[in-house]
Amino acid sequence: MEIIISEIRAYPITFNFEELKTGIINKLETYKGLVYDDAQIKTAKADRAKLATFRDTLESKRKEIKAQQAEPYMDFEAKIKELVALINEPLDEIDSQIKKFENAKKDQKRAEIEAFWLTLTDESEINRVEIGRIFNERWLNVTYKSEDVMKELTDLADRLKSEFDVLNTKTEFKDELISKFFETLELGKVLQHELVLQNEKKRREQVQVQTQTQPQEKVFHRNVAPAEQPQQAAEVPTVENTFGTETLKLQFVVNSFQKEKLRDCIREYEIPCSVIN
Repeated sequence: MEIIISEIRAYPITFNFEELKTGIINKLETYKGLVYDDAQIKTAKADRAKLATFRDTLESKRKEIKAQQAEPYMDFEAKIKELVALINEPLDEIDSQIKKFENAKKDQKRAEIEAFWLTLTDESEINRVEIGRIFNERWLNVTYKSEDVMKELTDLADRLKSEFDVLNTKTEFKDELISKFFETLELGKVLQHELVLQNEKKRREQVQVQTQTQPQEKVFHRNVAPAEQPQQAAEVPTVENTFGTETLKLQFVVNSFQKEKLRDCIREYEIPCSVIN
């Protein structure tokens, strides 16, 4: 079957184009450079109305002719769409059956891939890696041969087993590294994580060493009865200092007079201090 067009009336629409163009150009010459003063605003509005009316007349005729010319095409288009709808009905049914067949083939191929992965990993530590994590939808394409898919899976399983064996020989951070491996399935990222763990361990050890080598703060307590009057200043224990200045925490029980003298002493020797509540 073929479509046969009996007649197409395709011809230019003729009208007095040149006559109108010449007349419009000549008429518009009178408006070039024309300036209206306040007294001529009424004239300006009249001129604008004439030009707008003629413009609207041309536009109206254009739309009229367009509708007339479009009418036969609209009739043709509707009839063609009706014919296409008749064809689409059985076409859609055939497409549905083809898609159903292709989906069944994909489901069968998917099942074969999943079964093969299980045979590769069943008796090894990488059986924790489910097929969904590494599945490639392109494997289901008709153009992707099953033997190529099986080779990719075999290579992947061999790589994962080899990398797991490397991590399984670790003596430090072993559990954390293996956990990271099954999270990423990439040995490179696991080794980067190992460096982070090692650096963190070194930092903690350095902090511990610094803490142990720092001098211990010394706290002295001196009890003085509240009614005690100023006596000879108590002897302050001397502490050998090999680190420069040293922080001493001292607690005094004093009356108001003693408190003032103690403050004068601190000021005289410019001893930095702070109040501990």
